[in-house]
Formats: sequence, C-alpha cells, structure tokens
Amino acid sequence: MMILCTECGHRLRAEAGSIGAFGMVDFFDDRTGSHTFGEQVARCPGCDQWLYYTPEVEPSDLEQPQ
Repeated sequence: MMILCTECGHRLRAEAGSIGAFGMVDFFDDRTGSHTFGEQVARCPGCDQWLYYTPEVEPSDLEQPQ
C-alpha cells in the first residue's frame, strides 16, 4: 500500500509484517532518486519523523503477505 508521510508528503510503501505473534507494519522508501530508495526505513527519509501506526494506516488495511 502506498502512503505519504503525514508531515512532509514523502512517498512510502507500507507492508504488513509480523514478529512471531505480533503484527506490525514495515515501511519502505518509495521515492525514486532518494538516497534510501527501496530500503526499509524506521524514520521518514524526507523529514526524519519516526514512522508508527497512525489512524490513516491500520494493519488490517494492508495486504497480507502471500
């Protein structure tokens, strides 16, 4: 699922993941030309804000891995 950072609008890809029994969302930089393009990130590459679950992104909204 493609999302935008709520602070700066940087384009990110969010994917459902898990650690054991705990669900989580993995974020990847999806802005072409960015120095972290395609890499998993914990902070927004555009504004350095931590990436967490937000009301706009719920784990149930994301496609489950096959």
